[in-house]
Amino acid sequence: MPYVSPGVYVREFDFSQYVAALSTTVCGMVGTAQKGPLNVATLISNEAQFIDTFGEPFTSSMAGYAALQYLRRGTRLLFVRVGSASVDKASVTIKDEAAGTNDALKVEALTEGEWGNDVDIVIAAGTVAGTFKLNVVINNFAEESFDNLVIDSPSDAQFCETVINGTSRHITVEDLTGTFGVPKYGTYDLAGGDNGITGIADADYIGTASPATGLQTLVDPETVDLNMVAIPGISSAAVVNAIITFCETRNDCLGLIDPPMGLDVQGVIDWHNGEGYVHAAFVSNKCALFWPWLQIYDQYSRQNVWVPPSGQVAQAIAYNDSVAEPWFAPAGIVRGHLFEPLSIEYSPTQGERDTLYSGGNAVNPIVNFTRDGINIYGQRTLQRTASSLDRINVRRMLFFAEKSIATSARFLVFDQNDATLWRRFIDLVEPFLESIQARRGLEEFQVICDESTNPDWRRNNNEMNGKIYLIPTKSAEKIIIDFALFPSGANFVEPTSF
Repeated sequence: MPYVSPGVYVREFDFSQYVAALSTTVCGMVGTAQKGPLNVATLISNEAQFIDTFGEPFTSSMAGYAALQYLRRGTRLLFVRVGSASVDKASVTIKDEAAGTNDALKVEALTEGEWGNDVDIVIAAGTVAGTFKLNVVINNFAEESFDNLVIDSPSDAQFCETVINGTSRHITVEDLTGTFGVPKYGTYDLAGGDNGITGIADADYIGTASPATGLQTLVDPETVDLNMVAIPGISSAAVVNAIITFCETRNDCLGLIDPPMGLDVQGVIDWHNGEGYVHAAFVSNKCALFWPWLQIYDQYSRQNVWVPPSGQVAQAIAYNDSVAEPWFAPAGIVRGHLFEPLSIEYSPTQGERDTLYSGGNAVNPIVNFTRDGINIYGQRTLQRTASSLDRINVRRMLFFAEKSIATSARFLVFDQNDATLWRRFIDLVEPFLESIQARRGLEEFQVICDESTNPDWRRNNNEMNGKIYLIPTKSAEKIIIDFALFPSGANFVEPTSF
C-alpha cells in the first residue's frame, strides 16, 4: 500500500517457513469384524477402542488380529470394516400396549453384526404417567436405561427418537405408531444380525469408487493420511493387485502383502512369481511380501490361532519408527524382533533364505532363531530390478521426503515464478534434507532450483521445477568380517591380496 501521510507503519514478513515433520506410521486395514460402521475409515488409537468399536477378533477373520497386533506398537489405525450382502442389523418390532396388535416401535442394533442378537430390550412403565422406560440389556447385563419416553410426539423433548438416537451406544429406535400411547411392556430379543462373512468376495474388500467402499475409502491422499496399508489374510490375486494399484496410485504408502497359509519355500516363491498360477508375478517397489504365517495366543478365545504376517510386520514398522527412523530397516534381531508369536509355520534355513531373497525373488523371510527368537529377516520390496528402491528402508525414506516436501511446498503455489521463489524453495528443502542426512538417512544430496531448471518455456507454462538429487544410506544386510594371521614379529600391514 502507498504511504501518504507521516507516521509509523508496522509490517510483518514471515521467512520462518520450514518443512514440517509428518507422521510416519499411519496404518490402513480393510477387513471383516463383528460390529462397527461399514465402509467407513474409522480412526482407532488403542486396543480397547478397537474392541469397543469393532468387537473381539474371531478366527474366520484375520483383520481383527492384525489390527490388535499393530495397535500394540502403533497408535493410528484407520480400519475399514467390510461385509458381504448378508450383513445385517439385528432388530425387533414391538406392538402397542393398548391394543397389542399395532406396530408401535422398531428397535435396531446400532451397527450390523451378530452381536446385536445378544441385545434384549425391556419396556416398562415410565416414572411419569403416560410415558415408558426402555432398558438395553446385553448378555444379562444392564447397559443403558432411558426413562419417561413418549412416542408419536416428535416435538416433545422426551420423544423416543430424540432421546435415544445418537445417544445410545447400542441401538436406534423408530416410532411406528400413528396414535399416542406406549409400546407393550415386556422383554424383547433383537434378532437377524449377521456379520457379513458368508459369501464375502474380493469385490467387497477392493470396494467401489462411488459410493466409496472397501479399500477405495482410503484411496485419496488429500483426505486420508496413510503410510501403510493391508488387507490381512486375503491373498487372492485380485486383492493383491488391488493393493499394488492402490499404493502405486497414492505413491505415499507401503502395501503389506500376505501370502496364502500353508505354502512351503518353493510354494511361496512360485506364488509371488505367478509360476503355476493364473496370475502374473507381483511387482512393485511400493509393496512388500513377508512369509510365513505365525501362531499367536488369542486371549479372547483362549486358544492358539494362526495369523498372517502383515499385522506383526506393521507392528514392527511402528516399533522401528519409535526407536529409530523410517529409513532404518524394520528387520533383524533389534528392530525386527517379534515378541508375540509362539511359533511359525516353517523357519527357513540360510540356503532357503538365499533363494527367497535373490535371483529375482523378493520374499522377506521370518525366521525362528534358536537363541534370538522369531525375527523379520528381510526388507525387500517387490521390485525385481536391482536399484535402491528394492529395499523398504530406502522406499520409506523417499515416501517421507516426498510427502513432507510436497506438503510444505503447497504454500509456494501462486507465488511469483522468479529467482526469489527459487531461493525460497531451496531454503525450504535444504534444512529438511540436512536433518535426514544428520539422522543417517542420506549420504549426500543436492537441491537445484534456478534458471537451468526453469527455462523460459517452463515459466511460460506457469511451472516451477526444482530438482532434488539423493544418495540414500543403504542398510548393512551382510556383515563380512575378515581375519588375517601373521607370524611372530610381523608388522600389522594389510597385504594387498587380503
